[in-house]
Formats: sequence, structure tokens, C-alpha cells
Amino acid sequence: QHSWPRWGEYDILESIHMLDYATTTLHTRDSCDQRAVNEGIDFIGQGWAAGTASNKAKNCWVKAPQQYDNQGCGQKLPKGSFGPAFNRAGGGTFVAEWDPIVNKRLRTWFFPVGQEPEIGDRPEPDLWGVPNSFFTLNEKWCTAAHFKNMRMVFDTTFCGDYAGASFNGYCGWTNMKCEAYVRSKPNDFSNAYWSIQRLDVYENDAVMAAESNQMVLGSSSFPGLGLVFLLLVAVLAIGLFYFQCSQRRLEA
Repeated sequence: QHSWPRWGEYDILESIHMLDYATTTLHTRDSCDQRAVNEGIDFIGQGWAAGTASNKAKNCWVKAPQQYDNQGCGQKLPKGSFGPAFNRAGGGTFVAEWDPIVNKRLRTWFFPVGQEPEIGDRPEPDLWGVPNSFFTLNEKWCTAAHFKNMRMVFDTTFCGDYAGASFNGYCGWTNMKCEAYVRSKPNDFSNAYWSIQRLDVYENDAVMAAESNQMVLGSSSFPGLGLVFLLLVAVLAIGLFYFQCSQRRLEA
């Protein structure tokens, strides 16, 4: 057991309400700073998520100043990566790379249906162009030890810190608090589900070899890791959860 976020959290995609894009977000303990990462060079999307003072949320620590509680550092993926537009297009492909040893980075791509690259048995992400999200694990800014013992999770959250805190701003027309709306309108969430067509996990030979060497030398920073996930490919079809106030708003 551990006290969150001691082992870190890498949200490949998260979103709320009726937003038409997802955000890739890291949640960590202190000393994980992404100021060295540059939009338009390291990643191409819709920029950084905003903090409490309209500042760019580049500090992954969940208690970072000038950021919302538990916000972490977030980069917005392209429009159409979530919500009704995503569903109407038939979903899309998300690819996540976790490379803590060789290149020391986390990268994420989103590909609309029909635009996904040929992945095959040996993916070559360096041929896919600039990612939609990029976080450094360089020791100067954010050590790779901020992320270990990772598990893949598909989560549908009703209210919570993110959607609950912003419910009135996005869904004020309900004239209800988030928790009351969820309790009294269960049928409005009949389309709140994940539809996964395919999920693949790949290992990178170079990363695995480097990790093996570290363990032999007794200097591994990833105790109990056992497996380095290079790429996770998830194709989501229609019906992806819009979080709060979804069904009623779509019918309006």
C-alpha cells in the first residue's frame, strides 16, 4: 500500500462534462517540474492546462502553488479527442509511451479514426511525428522514480475533485449540485461506459535491457516494476463517458 501520489499517476486521457478534448495529466509528489518542456517543439496539441491564475500548469506536484488542489501538470490533446465529436467520429486511437530509463520521457499521441499509423508487432513511435503530449523524466526536472509500480486503470468518476468542483460552471442549467444530480438522475448516465476495441502493450528491448543491467548492478530505481510499458494502444468507440450532465444536455 502507498499514500497517493507517492508512486505517481499518468493519466493518458481525462476529461469532464461536455468538453470536446481530453487532457494528458501527471499527478506526483513534489519535485516534478515540467518548465523545460516547450509547446510546439516537444508536443503539439492545445497547450497546457490552466492553473488558478490562468498560469500554465507545469508543476506535477498535487499541492503545487497557483494550481488547483490535486491538479498536477496537464497538456490538452487536440479537439475531437473526447466528447460528442469523438463519438460521432467513431472513436480514435490513443498511444502512450513510458520510457523511464533510455530517453527518460512520457509521450502520448491521439489519432482520429483512419489516421492511426501502422503499428504492427514492432512499433516505431519516432516515425509518428511530434506527440500530442510530452513530459520529461530528466533528473534535473522530474526523476523517473516519481513513477513506479504502475497499473492500467479505466475509471469512470461521478463528481470527484475534477468534475465535481467544476459542475456548476459547466452544468448550471441543472440547478443542482453534482452529487444530487447523479443520485436523482441515474438514467442520464446510461451512456456512461467505455468501449474498448483493442488494447496492446509492448516492451521496448532497449528499455528492458537497461533496466536489467540496473538491477544486476543493484541500482534500479524501479523496484517491483517487472515490466516497462512502451506503448498502450486503446481504440474507443462511441459511448465514451462525458462525466457529468451528459445525456440531458445532448437531448437539449
